[in-house]
Amino acid sequence: MSKTGFVSVDTLEGVDENAITSKSVHIKNPGGRPRKEDHERLEKVTIYLTQTEKKDAETKAKGIGVPLSSYLKMRIYGLLKTV
Repeated sequence: MSKTGFVSVDTLEGVDENAITSKSVHIKNPGGRPRKEDHERLEKVTIYLTQTEKKDAETKAKGIGVPLSSYLKMRIYGLLKTV
């Protein structure tokens, strides 16, 4: 197979028949990474904070060197003492 991902028409094993271009045939890519298990998928949760609460939480998160979302998760699960 060449660096462009094309092989000669003589080699038809694993070929996507709809991807024939000019004098070569493109090998179909199975595509993407494997799906995650249900327990590994992340879900989005929205919370509302006042500007003061948000600034306070951002300052505390920055103080310990973690993103705001990680700081909030640590507080929710009791993994972090009050800072």
